[in-house]
Amino acid sequence: MNFNKRKGIAAATSVIVLVMFNIVAFFTPVKHTITFWIGYSFVTLAVILFMSVMIALFSSDSRDRMFRNLPIVNIAWLYFVLQIIAGVLQIASIMSYIGAIITDTILTGVFVIVVMASKAAIDNIAEKESYIADKVIFISNMKHEVSLIKTDDVDLQKKLYQLKEDIEFSDPMSHSKLRDIEIKIEYVISHLKNNIADKEKAIADIIEIDSLLKERNAKCRLLKNTKEPKISKDNSGVKYLTITVGTVGLLATIAIVICFVVIPKNLYADGMALYENEKYEEAKKIFVELDGFDNSKTMIELCNDEINAEKYQLALEKTEDRNYVDAINIYKELGDYKDSKEQIEKIHNRLAKEDVVYYGTYKENPIAWRIIETDNDSMYLIADEAINEMPYNEDLKNVDWTESSIYEWLNNEFIKAFSDEQLESIMPTKIDGTDCKIFLMGYREAEDLEDQSILDAEKEWWLRTKVDANAIYVSASGEIVDEGDQVVRAKGIRPCIWIDLK
Repeated sequence: MNFNKRKGIAAATSVIVLVMFNIVAFFTPVKHTITFWIGYSFVTLAVILFMSVMIALFSSDSRDRMFRNLPIVNIAWLYFVLQIIAGVLQIASIMSYIGAIITDTILTGVFVIVVMASKAAIDNIAEKESYIADKVIFISNMKHEVSLIKTDDVDLQKKLYQLKEDIEFSDPMSHSKLRDIEIKIEYVISHLKNNIADKEKAIADIIEIDSLLKERNAKCRLLKNTKEPKISKDNSGVKYLTITVGTVGLLATIAIVICFVVIPKNLYADGMALYENEKYEEAKKIFVELDGFDNSKTMIELCNDEINAEKYQLALEKTEDRNYVDAINIYKELGDYKDSKEQIEKIHNRLAKEDVVYYGTYKENPIAWRIIETDNDSMYLIADEAINEMPYNEDLKNVDWTESSIYEWLNNEFIKAFSDEQLESIMPTKIDGTDCKIFLMGYREAEDLEDQSILDAEKEWWLRTKVDANAIYVSASGEIVDEGDQVVRAKGIRPCIWIDLK
């Protein structure tokens, strides 16, 4: 089998794709889940099948490269590309576990069936052609043998010419039941070649051959509808290779189904056993590995709930033991679980200075507030430092406080820093004729503060009061800048709230 250019291209393409696929599979941050291994296995199988089929095709003639008038080369390339695409989706876990099994099995199965069906059709055609060639070879040989007989006798020449004509117009299709008479004809023609110098004997041989031909042709007509006896077929060579490739594909499919259906069921059972024995971390690892098999996603959620419950209880115990650092780290890890954020605030409040409280969580950190005023039922608070930096208004125009970008941000975005329970405790306050829960300190309030140190901050921050088209702000040193600044300038935001203490 010569290794020509087209075979080289097919082999090189297969190897390059396999190498690149392995780089993507093992050198990119993808999880090696069951779906990953399904995709990886079928792509590797596709490379082997593609390369085998392409090399075999380019070793055959053009007729052997067709399936129902569609080039098998095109079918092979289509299968190869589709399987690569499916494999990439699977290693990236974009495709589900069941979807991967169904897609890959259909692609591989259809391709193997097409290749085997094509080979079977080609073999059938070749077999028929061989059969026809075998059936017509007797007449062809006889014509050739008679044409080789030479004589100078004019009378014999005419009889030989007539004999050639009789052979040529004899029935070309032979039959196994004519073998005896055809052997006799062959023998007499051989005898004629030896007796050509003896005219009398040569004429006798020609008459006998003519008689035998007529007998053969008569029998041919009688045997037209008589089938040949069945003989054993040669199943060697390429046919065995084709069957082997098909069998390997089928066995590989069965093996993959066993690996990715039977084995996952056993893994799932192990995960459930661990879950029932309250080994939630170990159970979760198995359910994550199963990647959607059965109800493994639901089990992951249940494991997470149990794991979080254990962590929450541990954080409560550490808080009671005054191990606040570890407790805060655990609560942060828990995120939105139960009241973890509120528990962090409680710890900060335990550790806070006398005039600082913690309430709400912004960007994963509890918000520190300075106490401005308290009475029996409520408390007035201002953020201890600027919690954000932004323009008073995005556009350079004269706007009221309630029309400003800051007002919009405070009462639509920043308000999400509080839990539902905390929001219920924040009292609506009428500011410039509008009820709002979160607002900025006004110019008169800032001037009238008994403790002017509250105005000190790490950066300049806005007041809500306007002066002409500008907005008044407070410098980092705590000085109120009466002339203000353009509203599009970015400065710090120190929200204010009233909390209901009842």
